[in-house]
Amino acid sequence: MEQSAKPELWNDLIRSATVKDLIKSKKSLIVVSSVVTLRECLRTLETNDIISAPIVDVNHKFLGFVDVLDVAGFILHGWRNHTMFLEQLPHGNKDYRQNPFFDVPVVQLLNYSRMDPVVTVNTSASIKDLIELFTLPRHLNRLHRVAVIDENNKIFQVVTQSDIIGFAAVNSHLMPRDKITLPVKELSVLHSVIMVRVDSDFADALELIYNNRIGGLALVDEQGKITGNFSASDLRGLKEDAFDYFNGSTLQFLAKGTRVSFTRFTSVQLNF
Repeated sequence: MEQSAKPELWNDLIRSATVKDLIKSKKSLIVVSSVVTLRECLRTLETNDIISAPIVDVNHKFLGFVDVLDVAGFILHGWRNHTMFLEQLPHGNKDYRQNPFFDVPVVQLLNYSRMDPVVTVNTSASIKDLIELFTLPRHLNRLHRVAVIDENNKIFQVVTQSDIIGFAAVNSHLMPRDKITLPVKELSVLHSVIMVRVDSDFADALELIYNNRIGGLALVDEQGKITGNFSASDLRGLKEDAFDYFNGSTLQFLAKGTRVSFTRFTSVQLNF
């Protein structure tokens, strides 16, 4: 019998391997102070090419996470509330980048998307414990990352869903054969697709994400054919001037409001 067919090999591995093993090769953690502004936080995320950062107080105590969905949602609701005022400004003075809206303390955005509850682990926790933590019913479809903290409740690393997937991929040869070959449709991870037309208002697309507490949407053309998707990673590089594109189409925002490449939307005519 092949090693990969023995379930005890995988079970022994995830019981013996720890969070410390999982994070030992990760890059240094980028943190954001609770006293900085949203404007400064955006620049930190962009400069480091990341979509999330932990927020710490002046004593480096972990307070929670801010990610691009928190930022986009906060900007969206600000845009909804400020649109009439901004539209009344004379042409040429609508410089959203200078709007004091971006000078709010970033601590106000903690878990604004309601998709990043504060969950912590220590380095001695096993991979099995970590997997169970991510799959708890109360966190299902919501928990994306957890903070790794020391005995003083100070954060020094973050573990994400992707880290666990990477660990499983590297050690897939130790997984039971029946699990490795299981069809995706039998994994109980498929849900009804929430979709939006790629030419719909970006603000409406973002509202759908928030109302459904999901991480992404399928984008379809006018015939209902899937042409791509819109997810948190598509908000990488979000800047203050992304405010300008909230009243445009979803495709326009993806093409001009962030760093995302729109080459995958080859079947859609770009008309800006």
